[in-house]
Amino acid sequence: MDCLPALRRQILEHLRANPDAQRIGNIMQAADAPRTTVERSLEDLTLLHVLDRDKAGAADNASWLYRLADRASAVFPEYPRNVRNTL
Repeated sequence: MDCLPALRRQILEHLRANPDAQRIGNIMQAADAPRTTVERSLEDLTLLHVLDRDKAGAADNASWLYRLADRASAVFPEYPRNVRNTL
């Protein structure tokens, strides 16, 4: 976890704490970061197969929903909550 960028760690922690699929707006609030920055990190984590992404509806403009992928437990293991953020 030491080499994981701070924003990605925040996103993963938020999604781990909230197992239901989350919209970008919820993730933005949790990370306290701009939309484009969060979207970029979500795309990276999705490409790494750490997150699963699905459409919220059938419409082309339906928002994306994100949740931890099943294999994320191997990539993002539990670690003590009292570890200090050194970034």
